[in-house]
Amino acid sequence: MNNKLKLKPEPPVILIGFMGAGKTTIGEIASNLLGFDFIDVDREIEKEYGMSVSEIFSIKGEESFRIMESAVLRRACRQPASVIACGGGVVLAKNNRRLLDKNPYVIWLKTPVVTCLKRCCNSSRPLLSGISISSVRKLFAEREPFYRRLAKLEIETAGNNPGLIAENIALKIEALMASGCSN
Repeated sequence: MNNKLKLKPEPPVILIGFMGAGKTTIGEIASNLLGFDFIDVDREIEKEYGMSVSEIFSIKGEESFRIMESAVLRRACRQPASVIACGGGVVLAKNNRRLLDKNPYVIWLKTPVVTCLKRCCNSSRPLLSGISISSVRKLFAEREPFYRRLAKLEIETAGNNPGLIAENIALKIEALMASGCSN
């Protein structure tokens, strides 16, 4: 694989999936392999607003967070040669779905809810705070159809090494870009 891809994609590569799917970890590795910038929507929100996602949820509420998320996503999508890791709920907003639907490089990191829960059990994710496993399954079931519909590629992550997943993504993106499938 080419260490630094010469082509500049327009639009960027976007990773979607449930919390704990590995979007940040895999996205960072894939962006390095492709020679692209990496943008984590949640991290950008935290930098811009000076609060953690958990603090934003508890102080301002989920609705305010979703507005912030949409604004950051719109800006991020204007950055060519980048890999964007979205928050798990980015697909809930209709305007975000319209934006993602136009992008030829939306990749769903498809991960079973049980695996996501195991990966998130010691995290401070605001939507997991104090809710039952059945509620998390409901949240997952609500989002999964959006992930499926918006994804141009689906990549299974359960039981797979993040480096190998990222390499697979980089190879697929390079092939798509080389074939001219960006528009």
